[in-house]
Amino acid sequence: MKNLFCFLVISYLGILIAPHVIAQTDTVTGNGDPNYIPLWISTGGGGGGGNQEEDNTGTTSVLGRTNLYYNENSSGIGMLGIGTLSPWASLHVIGEAIFGDDWERIVAGHWYNGNPNHEIGYLGFNMMQMSNAIWISRGDGEYNGGAILYGTTDGNLHFSTITSTGGTQNGHTDSTVRHNVKMTITPTGRVGINTKTPSQALEVNGNFKATAIGIGTNPPDSASPYKLYVEGGIKARSVKVTVSAFADYVFDKGYSLISIPDLETYINVNRHLPGLPSAQEVLGNEGFEIGQMQVKLLEKIEEQSLYIISLQKQIYELKSLILSVREDKR
Repeated sequence: MKNLFCFLVISYLGILIAPHVIAQTDTVTGNGDPNYIPLWISTGGGGGGGNQEEDNTGTTSVLGRTNLYYNENSSGIGMLGIGTLSPWASLHVIGEAIFGDDWERIVAGHWYNGNPNHEIGYLGFNMMQMSNAIWISRGDGEYNGGAILYGTTDGNLHFSTITSTGGTQNGHTDSTVRHNVKMTITPTGRVGINTKTPSQALEVNGNFKATAIGIGTNPPDSASPYKLYVEGGIKARSVKVTVSAFADYVFDKGYSLISIPDLETYINVNRHLPGLPSAQEVLGNEGFEIGQMQVKLLEKIEEQSLYIISLQKQIYELKSLILSVREDKR
């Protein structure tokens, strides 16, 4: 399969230069380097770029060599090198490989001047590092941003994004690329967003939005009104619950406060306070709404305050009556 791949690559190169190469029937002069695909020029009919129907005789002179190198390993497997005379694979490229043109290009290359930060290969989207270590992003007339996915020898994979500054070509330094890393995957499988050193399986340095989150459990389908599901305890320094109304309406003058005898009757019949769910209802609903329950509990506290105030007034009246009776007996 590898030999077939090299044959197809060389055949394709032959097709590209075929219009300028004519079968040579005379002599070849010059010294070429072994295994290099040569660069040549011809006189007469041989190899020249003239009319292919002309006499194909003449002299072809090898002027030098191209940057292409073909070799076979000890197993007889052919390997094509571009920029290297020691290819390690069927196709081995030293330098950048560009797919597409201008701002639409994708670049596969190696990082120049990576040490001591240990950067190695990269995949650039409208980003290409030149031999002077400057990164170039092209402009489409409106934007010139890009993105880079690169690895390091310590096993990290980083994704860096470059913000557009205009519509024309722009240059960037190594420090800019490193500073703009937005996501990192460590060798241990940890993922960091806006941090290159995540301490947990997922660490997010900033806010994030999700449809639903399950911790220790799977969240149900999106039709559920709840967004956070936790199997286990929740420990926090503070919790804030928003509500649409609070219980201060109990102190309004028009509030109807149930009498104590009626309250006693209700409790004896229903075995729970009026306005609060029963134990069966809480268990049947798999819990209760904290915000609503807090409002209801405050309602009962405020009602108790009114009962206490009323009872205190009665105590004062009884005390005053008792004192009055004692004075009359004297």
